Amino acid sequence: MKMAGAAICGVACLLAATHDFLPDDEMPFGNGIRGVFGDDAEEYKAVQPGPLPSVWDDSAREYRFGRYRRPPLDASLHPTTALQRYMQQKEWHWTAVAAGPLLIGVATTQFGYASHALLYIHDTATGLTDHVQLEVLLAGRAFGASFTHSSDPARPSTPMEGCSSWTFGGTVRQCAQDGAVVVEGDAVLRGGTALRVNLTLDAAGDDSLSFVYPIGAARPAVVSKMGGVAAAGTVEVDGERRAVAGVGLMDWTRSLAARFTKWYWTSVAFIDTASGARIGLHLSAGVYEDHNGNGVENCVFVNGVLHTLDAPVRFTPGHPGGAGAGWRVAAEDAAAGVAVDFEFTPAGSMHGVFHLFVLDGDLHHMWGAVSGTVTVAGRVYPMRGVPGVLEDHYALW
Repeated sequence: MKMAGAAICGVACLLAATHDFLPDDEMPFGNGIRGVFGDDAEEYKAVQPGPLPSVWDDSAREYRFGRYRRPPLDASLHPTTALQRYMQQKEWHWTAVAAGPLLIGVATTQFGYASHALLYIHDTATGLTDHVQLEVLLAGRAFGASFTHSSDPARPSTPMEGCSSWTFGGTVRQCAQDGAVVVEGDAVLRGGTALRVNLTLDAAGDDSLSFVYPIGAARPAVVSKMGGVAAAGTVEVDGERRAVAGVGLMDWTRSLAARFTKWYWTSVAFIDTASGARIGLHLSAGVYEDHNGNGVENCVFVNGVLHTLDAPVRFTPGHPGGAGAGWRVAAEDAAAGVAVDFEFTPAGSMHGVFHLFVLDGDLHHMWGAVSGTVTVAGRVYPMRGVPGVLEDHYALW
């Protein structure tokens, strides 16, 4: 055990010591947009139709920074070193489906030195809440999650072309092709629940909010989000299978991440009972912001149509540090006619913590019930106990 601890410490110290000497210097969030676009961030924030042919323009030797309604056709980063891929490059793919009172969530992450998979279920009607987290440490890129293109395994995946897969100790797969995302999960969860899911998100024709964000001039975050996507499939709990239909959410990211990263993030999807509209939202604070603190990934989708919310989002915990504490989330973009104001009450969570001397992290991914309102163009969409997620994240990685 002592030798293993010393080895882990040695690797952690080496990685942290070399991190700041890698190329592609980072800048505080917001200053990257200013460095590329000047003091006026509106040029960056204007949402272009897309899709980008590639996020990296090899002939110009620069990234195509900006926001787009369609995911990029090629999300490959510029040529990087093995150490950058092991230390700086971070990838994750999260998909969830809300079907009435039921919420199913899956995620795969690839951090190089660590990799994870997450599968969970939450049922607000029955109170069932269970999850499993699978992980590989130190050799994550070799034995953990893979992010591969469907037509060429040697190429990395894109948000809508390829698979994010995990098969170690359980199965988690998110495969996108021809406008659809197929989600598969099969594992025994921590509470003993045997869960098997097969769900399809039909994203053909729906907008995304996809962007290439400048952490540094040659240090991007490539992000694609979708919300309120029509979804259907089967969920099997302890051998009992049922058909479900609802709405889905997706958050896909590949980045050369900042050394210190902290964020609050929430995502909710539901079907409005009065109009039948498909609603989805993604909101965050602390990451991917302009120099005025306005987040560039905040958005609401109504029937697949994107509405950006370019304003600071306030995340207020009811009892900071208290287990099971509720949160209030609020933001308003008066110019765009988009506002949110709701309470999130957690029912379960995955809490991942690591402290390896100069590497440090604390991720609290919670799921629970959301009540409040979403307003778009004067139309108010109420939420009464709909399932949603909220994340409180800190990392020195």
